Amino acid sequence: MSAFPPPSGRRSASARSTTALLLALLGAASLAGCTVNTAEPSPPPAPTVETAPVEETDPAPAPARLPEACASSPARADLGSRDGANGEVYEEDANGLATVYAVAYNDTFQDIAGRFCLDKDELRLTYNHGDELIADEYIALQPESRADARRASGYNFPACPVSTNDNPLVASISWWADDESDETYQASVQGSPRDTGAARGATGDARTDASGDLVDYTVASNDTWRGIRDRFCFDYYFMWSLTGTDEPSVLHPGDVIPLKPQFLERPVD
Repeated sequence: MSAFPPPSGRRSASARSTTALLLALLGAASLAGCTVNTAEPSPPPAPTVETAPVEETDPAPAPARLPEACASSPARADLGSRDGANGEVYEEDANGLATVYAVAYNDTFQDIAGRFCLDKDELRLTYNHGDELIADEYIALQPESRADARRASGYNFPACPVSTNDNPLVASISWWADDESDETYQASVQGSPRDTGAARGATGDARTDASGDLVDYTVASNDTWRGIRDRFCFDYYFMWSLTGTDEPSVLHPGDVIPLKPQFLERPVD
């Protein structure tokens, strides 16, 4: 057998070149799947801001236009009947301007206001029933005539103050006796008259004393007991203490009616 020569401690130049080439190829292969991201990082997403939805509101209604004739007519001048305002004028002032109007069927605030050259909302405030017009009742065309309109509609004591239950506060009298053997009733007086101002059925003058208390009333033309009771806030029973009778006396212009009780006893029937 021939023997192989011992291995040399140095590699040949060709072997070294081959090794270097293999290492280069292996390095390239290991880096083939790797990439370096050199782009700047993306900014974080902006936070979402929730905004409240805008609530849609109905535009304010345009104010109703008055008839062109109102440009040359004063408030409460009657421009004549029309659809929605077919009622009659019930009262007028000294200048011939309407103060109280009788409501007709199918009347509306808008048409009544147009007929008399008034503001619809202000007219509504003078009416006792708010938004609902009632035929055959009466509506005041100015605040000062509200009591007249209520009286014309049949309300008792329309200008008198009211209790928490909406009942008129009026002067009244009740009668009592100690026992059955008494021959007279004694009066128990509640409240006293007060003047709410001249109105239909009571347009005369009231007289007061130095302290401002009512003394008496002078009857005017066309006055009525109903109108006088309404104006001075006293009822039928209190009237007896002024006149001494259950039957209302016939009124004449110039008659003087006391407004303080004159008769505090009455015979037992």
